[in-house]
Amino acid sequence: MGRVLRFPPFEFDAEAGRLSRDGRELPLRPKTLTLLRFLLDHPGRLLTREELTSAVWPDTHVSPALLKNRVRDLRQVLGADGDSWIETVPRRGYRLRGAVEVEDVGERLRCVVSILGPHSEGTSTLPPDRGGVGWQRGPDHRVWTFDSALAAVRCALDVFGARPPGAIRVGIHLGDVRLETGGPAGDAPRLADELARATRPGRLCLSDAVYRQVRAHLDLVYEPLATDVENERAYLVSSPDSELVASEQPGFGDRPAIAVLSFASSATEAEPRWLADGMVEDLVARLSRFRSFPVISRNSSQVYEGRHVSPRRIGEELGARYLLSGSVRSDDSRVRIATELVDAPSGRQLWSERFERRLEDLFALQDEIAEAITGAIHPELGRAELARIVHRDPANLGAWEWTHRGWHELFAADGDNATARAWFERAIELDPQFVSPNYGLAMSHYNDVIDQTTSSPARSVAGVARAARRCMTLDDQDPGSHIATGCHYTLTQRQEEAIASIETALDLNPSFSRAYYWLGFALALAGRSDEAIAALERGIRLSPRDPQLWVFFQLIALAHFGAGRLEEAERWSRRTIERRPDGPVGLCFLAATLSEMGRAGESRDAAREVLAAQPGFTLEAVRVLLSTAEASVRDRFLGGLRQAGIADA
Repeated sequence: MGRVLRFPPFEFDAEAGRLSRDGRELPLRPKTLTLLRFLLDHPGRLLTREELTSAVWPDTHVSPALLKNRVRDLRQVLGADGDSWIETVPRRGYRLRGAVEVEDVGERLRCVVSILGPHSEGTSTLPPDRGGVGWQRGPDHRVWTFDSALAAVRCALDVFGARPPGAIRVGIHLGDVRLETGGPAGDAPRLADELARATRPGRLCLSDAVYRQVRAHLDLVYEPLATDVENERAYLVSSPDSELVASEQPGFGDRPAIAVLSFASSATEAEPRWLADGMVEDLVARLSRFRSFPVISRNSSQVYEGRHVSPRRIGEELGARYLLSGSVRSDDSRVRIATELVDAPSGRQLWSERFERRLEDLFALQDEIAEAITGAIHPELGRAELARIVHRDPANLGAWEWTHRGWHELFAADGDNATARAWFERAIELDPQFVSPNYGLAMSHYNDVIDQTTSSPARSVAGVARAARRCMTLDDQDPGSHIATGCHYTLTQRQEEAIASIETALDLNPSFSRAYYWLGFALALAGRSDEAIAALERGIRLSPRDPQLWVFFQLIALAHFGAGRLEEAERWSRRTIERRPDGPVGLCFLAATLSEMGRAGESRDAAREVLAAQPGFTLEAVRVLLSTAEASVRDRFLGGLRQAGIADA
């Protein structure tokens, strides 16, 4: 018998180690899962920090900060209910508030994959990494069960990738399952079988319960089944070899285009209608400055104004993968603008936001909101593209897709510069005239110098210079070309030239949020702290959901440190650590700041955390990072880290 622990609105399956809310699984890190399990086993009891660290990290000495990070992670998973369930008792520990209902169950929620067809017996070894359990029900029938709907659908895609897709049919349902000697029993396996029978060979069919769990995570085309299956709504998904899934758009090579549709307006008077039309014109112009995404002409997209046409059809007719639409509502004093970004082939919403401003200077208002929308959209497009290509066969990737893989690898917390560089080079082989992979190539060499992952810094600096020159030759109107050039200037102690190059990038595209990071870095190294902070804060405003906001935070900490505002430097260092607890840079900034503030014990604690996060870390890495900073700032920073216990080499 398994145990289910309920603490509304959450449910924890103790056997599977699965936390869910309203049937939707919530992801947990392994140590965060262990922490939750221990708290649920002791509801209402004050658990000391020592008890919790012993339970989560048995036989290992860890700092209180690590426990605090895991508690923070758990609260973030629980969302708005996190603080109400987990109580912090200052200087003592933590308590799980409220009652926990425990139920012993013979059935539990599982996702069932039913595979029908003459090749089903060949799926007994599939999938290799999905964590499913399989049973052969007959020569033409195999069943798998999974704890996750996402893993189940990915299993089905594995099956289609390894077997002739036209020979098998797949049905997937999420429901209560009872495991018996012969395999899964109950309504869920039976309904999965019915879903498989309802589709035609070469297709997979999802119940509504599965569709709702995976639609935001898997970039597939979901087509509603004409009739329900046993009163359950169902959706057909094409196999990866089908033309429905390979939804590339014509006219732009492998680069996806975006179309800005007319914004709806609630008013009939001329001024708000003019504002809606002007907003679209401004968005088209601003998005066009991002050279990587082609933007459909306004003349083409406005033909859909006032018509009810599906996103998929609009995308097919315009040759656009992404659609940006919105609405404008106003009264006597305020205007409210709602926007959303949609994946055209599937109709899935990728991003949405609302803006509300006072209705005063319409030109300034239009400019402000257009800049905010554009700054937020660009990283969302990047994330959507990465999600689309991450599971595709590398043999079928084009230059655009290899470039996006390279950028993701370059920016990932555990990314590898050499791997990113190899992917950028692959993209350049496929499309030598494409600027973005050359820009990425420059940044991979730059990171090698800063991260000390190169055996020859001089060769890496030369690599930055070579790639930057190539960018400028290909397109000197691309902001990335000027950022690459500015980074080369930074490495060669030409700080004012670096600032000028990055300012040129922003002249070309004022909505490029990442360019404000590089400008802030160059200004901070030049000792222009207040200007650096203003640039970094603007970058944050343009892309407030950027998963890498911590890189902006750490530079704000550096700028405050350079200006002698140590309390602010400490605050922003801690904000960096909150966002990136396993990264050494924020801890490094904190250690140097606390040392300069005379808080030697806390500084040494932070230094120990640095060495735990990156064993072998030395001052040499900081010398490289701050090689072009003002000498007084660099010496103060290095001196503080030395006092905290970081070795010179």
